[in-house]
Amino acid sequence: MRHMIIRDARNTLKEVEDHFLYIYRDGDTVLYVGKSIHPFKRLRQHIQHGMFRGLSMYHCTIELLTLEDCTSTVYRFGGTFGGPTISHGEAFYDSYRRFAHNNPQSRARCMDAAEKCLIKKYAPLRNVAWNTQVQRERRYVAFRELLKKNKERQENTL
Repeated sequence: MRHMIIRDARNTLKEVEDHFLYIYRDGDTVLYVGKSIHPFKRLRQHIQHGMFRGLSMYHCTIELLTLEDCTSTVYRFGGTFGGPTISHGEAFYDSYRRFAHNNPQSRARCMDAAEKCLIKKYAPLRNVAWNTQVQRERRYVAFRELLKKNKERQENTL
């Protein structure tokens, strides 16, 4: 697991090996969970598309995770999804651990599973998919409060 301030990470050109999942945070608030084989390139795309509009990139961080870093989250939340890619219980967890690094196709499926489990765990403010309606309502209120806090933070630094 690696942590960086968004302001510094956006200028990083060398990608990190095996860190395919990422979490954007503003303090303790989880803004977004995502997956990419090129997380810094993806960060720059998010910045271009306004992911951090209204927020200070000096306070926001990126947490980079390996598939191995996500095993306990997958174990805990892997059985909460239906569908063909995520099955229930220990069988899913065992197959996740066994196939996470075998080949690109298996790795991609494990990345999808880990991302969904991280979203379920953190209910990030900016993720739409895999969040429930209650989580969406909470996200809206929490994001408004976060913008207000950042505005106050900016006013206090002037």
